[in-house]
Amino acid sequence: MTISATKTIQIARSAAESWDFIADANTMPQWAIHNVKAIRDLGNGRWEMDTVRGKGMLIPHYDRETGILDHEFIDANEGRWKVTGRVVPVGPRESVYMMTLPKPDGLTMEMFEAGMRLMDEELAALKTCIESRPVAAEPVQVVEAVYEGFRQRDMAKVFGLLAADVEIVQSDELPWGGVYRGHEGAREFFGRLRSYVGSTVTIERMISAADHVAAVGWTEGTVNVTGAAFRVPIVHLWEVRAGKAVGAQFCIDHPTMLQALAA
Repeated sequence: MTISATKTIQIARSAAESWDFIADANTMPQWAIHNVKAIRDLGNGRWEMDTVRGKGMLIPHYDRETGILDHEFIDANEGRWKVTGRVVPVGPRESVYMMTLPKPDGLTMEMFEAGMRLMDEELAALKTCIESRPVAAEPVQVVEAVYEGFRQRDMAKVFGLLAADVEIVQSDELPWGGVYRGHEGAREFFGRLRSYVGSTVTIERMISAADHVAAVGWTEGTVNVTGAAFRVPIVHLWEVRAGKAVGAQFCIDHPTMLQALAA
């Protein structure tokens, strides 16, 4: 029979906030205080760690949608730990992190039990780290701040509000349309948009639905090549998690916009 231990900790933050912190491997030295002294991204889904026992390796198998935080922890002395992890919501601003750790074959029972006692201390440190962070802004506040950044032409502020894996979608019927992922993709999208039109956005109202926000208004400006003016109705659909925009779908009145581009 496989010997394992399951550990849980309740955290006074949303599941999205807890997941985002734990999934950021760079935070591990802050809370994995008995195991990880430093960590480096090697690419290809692998992280090299400096541990108290020598070099180690972290191989994440994470999924934001389901809260999965499964990972492999390869220790210089203790062997390969195959850890099952989850973050689950227990309220709008509370979550539970749970992890099951099967004992590696080469590890004695005494060493395994000692490691589990240290794990309790690390989970307490994790709880403190997450709960000491500022509470994430509400989704509507985040979206409002994005538009304020656009208005001020402060793209550093805008990108500070976009998640690293943000996805931007606009119909490919428009010359700048397509699917753009990550900050590099977002820069490409905004650059292509500006290469065709000079425009500003006015939002008349926002509709909030949990992690989603619909921004309703219009965009107006001129076509760069011809100088043709346009004023086009828009609906921007945003998804926000843990104070960052993770998705945006920009919907506009295609016939009106295409007519202006063809003028």
